[in-house]
Amino acid sequence: MYVRIDWKRIAQTLLKVSVDVFKGDYYEAAKTSVDILNINLSEDEKFCNDAERLAHQLIHVSLLCAVECTMKDYLRKAPQLITSVDIRELENRIGGIAHSKPIELTPDAFRKPWSWEAVDDVISMLSHVQNVVGVPIAHRDAISRSIRMNFIKFIARELRKNRNSYAPLESILLPTFADSMAKQMEEWCEYRERLVVLVDEPLFCLDAEKVPAVNLRSVYIRARASKPVVSRNEIGQADQGEQPIFEDKDVVWLDQELHSWISKQSKNEFIRVISGEPGSGKSSFTKMFAAQLAQSNRKVLLIPLSRINYRGNSEAALSSYLERSLGHNPLLEFNGHIGDPIILILDGLDELARAGEESENIVRNFTTDLERYALSLNERSTTILLLIAGRPVSATVTSAAISSHHLTLNILPYVINDDDARKLRYLSPDLNVDQRGDWWRGFGFENGMPKFLCGSDRRLEDLTRQPLLNYLLAQLVLIEGEHSIQNIKDISSLYNRIFTLVTERVHRENRTKESVDVLTPAQLSKTLEEIAVAAWHSGSRTVSYKFVGNHFQKNSISYLLDGAFPAFDVGLNVVLESFFCVPREGFNERSFEFTHKSFQEFLCVKRIVREVESLSISMTKKSEYVDTSLLNWVELTGNTQLDHDLLIMLREEIDRIGQSRRDQFASLLKVLLENSARHGVLISDGRFTHFSDALRAVRNAEIALVACISSCMRASNKEERGSSSTFDWPNGDDAGELLSRITRQFRIPLEGDFDKDQDHLPLEILEFFHFKNLIYPGGVLKSAVLTGSIFESSNLENSNIRRCNITRTKFVKTNLSHANLANATGENVNFTECNAESANFSSSDINSLAFLECDLSNARFSVAKLFDASFRESSMRRADFNGTHMPSAKFIKCDLISANFTAANLQNADFRDSNLSNANLMRADLSGAKFDGADLSNACLDGVYGLSEAQKDHLRSRNPKK
Repeated sequence: MYVRIDWKRIAQTLLKVSVDVFKGDYYEAAKTSVDILNINLSEDEKFCNDAERLAHQLIHVSLLCAVECTMKDYLRKAPQLITSVDIRELENRIGGIAHSKPIELTPDAFRKPWSWEAVDDVISMLSHVQNVVGVPIAHRDAISRSIRMNFIKFIARELRKNRNSYAPLESILLPTFADSMAKQMEEWCEYRERLVVLVDEPLFCLDAEKVPAVNLRSVYIRARASKPVVSRNEIGQADQGEQPIFEDKDVVWLDQELHSWISKQSKNEFIRVISGEPGSGKSSFTKMFAAQLAQSNRKVLLIPLSRINYRGNSEAALSSYLERSLGHNPLLEFNGHIGDPIILILDGLDELARAGEESENIVRNFTTDLERYALSLNERSTTILLLIAGRPVSATVTSAAISSHHLTLNILPYVINDDDARKLRYLSPDLNVDQRGDWWRGFGFENGMPKFLCGSDRRLEDLTRQPLLNYLLAQLVLIEGEHSIQNIKDISSLYNRIFTLVTERVHRENRTKESVDVLTPAQLSKTLEEIAVAAWHSGSRTVSYKFVGNHFQKNSISYLLDGAFPAFDVGLNVVLESFFCVPREGFNERSFEFTHKSFQEFLCVKRIVREVESLSISMTKKSEYVDTSLLNWVELTGNTQLDHDLLIMLREEIDRIGQSRRDQFASLLKVLLENSARHGVLISDGRFTHFSDALRAVRNAEIALVACISSCMRASNKEERGSSSTFDWPNGDDAGELLSRITRQFRIPLEGDFDKDQDHLPLEILEFFHFKNLIYPGGVLKSAVLTGSIFESSNLENSNIRRCNITRTKFVKTNLSHANLANATGENVNFTECNAESANFSSSDINSLAFLECDLSNARFSVAKLFDASFRESSMRRADFNGTHMPSAKFIKCDLISANFTAANLQNADFRDSNLSNANLMRADLSGAKFDGADLSNACLDGVYGLSEAQKDHLRSRNPKK
């Protein structure tokens, strides 16, 4: 049924109460409220029936209480009294409100009272009141949203308080129609409060006596970001529906940019992506931004993606998380609603993948599925806005997976180096500042960042560019003084120093003992490392106590905690409190989380290095010990593949150890790698459910072996400065299969089908290897980093080596026929006695390239950039150098019959004693070129330039055709 509501009368009452509250006349406001609450509307109003009268009274009373409560709450937070108000101006505003706007008295209507048109009119009138009395613009929207929420709460409260009086309504409406909605509003209020409290919680402190207690709010520095801007010459194409071209140019305040995006509420731009390196402040920003939105009564949800259980259905994963954290799933209730959209902030995109899964595929599938789901919610109106934060690799995958107009904002460090600054445009002078001083002042250093950190050491200065590392450095300075950080050169060395403080209790000597002190430093270190490995195996930064317990039990290390504490969980909790870990509620099982993913990565790397060190003790020439060591290695590294960030941390950790230890590490790991390549891994029955799982575990373990060896060689070559040393790749027939396995040139049966182009990490760890007698025809090494490697007497026929980095790479007596090296890059590359017939070097960019006695017949070098190239005594019949830029190239004693040099840059090239018969030099630049002893019979010289007349005559004399 429909009932008439006198909205104008309600508005008049609300106006009087609002003005009284803003004047500070709480007595008069209360008197008006009491009069309304006690009035018997049936005496001076004519209603069709009791239900209509009671509905009018319910709405009138509830709106009145909501307005009074909201206004008083605002004035408590921001006192702002007025002395006089032109009440007539405000009453004129009421004139626009219809006397009677009916509403349909149904449960559905009361489930969404914010959608009533008349409520919008009343709220608009109250906004005008705020304007007249001088409420700042920034607060008006928040007050309006608060009135809407309180309206629903007071409807429920009025019904509960006067249940008998409203009995006639119960025959029409469900008795719980408002209670359910009010409960959801209360859940929203509680959730908002948690978001605000989150940024006020104290940060982890290494020494409470020396380090001041700080929270995120006190040390947070406003974040800047680079904003992609459509290139001017591409705007027209973008308007025509074509893919726009973006260029990172503008520097903006990240929060301001996002507030502007939110205010637009555009159905076509409902996604924004924040990209940033580890420790750059992504999570800090999302927490602060969520707290800001919560304080303005926005419907904002902050979801750490490490805590959702994504299994191919983003809607189900989000729904499950929201039910746990908020108490209900608002996305179900607000589908197609009119009003403010829900802002969903998803942090930690790179932490979606679970153990054994493809991170890039997971991210791609999740974001694609999420976009599809959001599109369905936004079909009628903008219901949801998505803000996604992740590391650059994940952000890049996301940007490729979703629509091109959903821009990525790249979060910037506290100070921008000169090279990056030249590529950016600052929209205002206050954006072009060094923010580090402000951060250090917020931490308690009155004069800003200590002078010894300012430019004295580039390595230390780099560490101060990001929030997380600043925080750790500041604690070290306060605890141990400036001298403590003199030997810190990278993240790994910083974390090691922090870890030493934690495990050895250096900062707590002669002080009150703590529960964790029952463990020795070695035991505490080992326990923390194993906890991190358990989290790594789980595939998430958030892991349950039960999962950790199972890991300890499976690896027979429960004794570390069982013997020192009453129960395993008790000991685990004590250890977690000693490092950068926090408990997590809202899960089915008791869980915890590393406060930053890099802490977990650091501990995992320490555990891997400790395993390598143990090999020298346990491994001998006896095969059974080698098998045991290899099996232990698979247990440690087989569950989850190393990712790029873990690889970086591993390299830094290995950089720290001495050369002799690195050589020992590499030798021991070589034994395991060769054993795995030739004999496989003896895995006990029942260890894996599926054969594909066993194959994946072995492959992950082999990748970890190669990564460790590569890291050792990388560090050694860095110290040798110039000369390169290599490590022998396993030899024999199995060497090619090993390379195929780790680069995924096979199909894992059952459930392990992979996209070859998605797994890039194995291609980053092939540096400084000596591949001898490698049989790898048709292999794919696309985008591989082959720095310092040697391919000797190997077969790479038809292999794909596109976009490779081949700096200081040597190819000796190797078959590269029909190989694809297009877009290869590098310097000091050497090919000796190689068969590169029909190989493709198109668009490659190589500085100092040498071919000696090679077969390059029909090879393609079109549009390549080859600086200081040398082709000595090589056969290049019918080779294609069309448009190649190769000044000062040396073609000495080469067979260049029928070679194509059309439009090539051959300035100062040396063709002495070469055969150029039938070669095409049309439009080539031959300035300064040398042709002594060269044969140019029947060569085409049409349009060549850069030669003197005498040189042209000389060449023509060798060219009977001309």
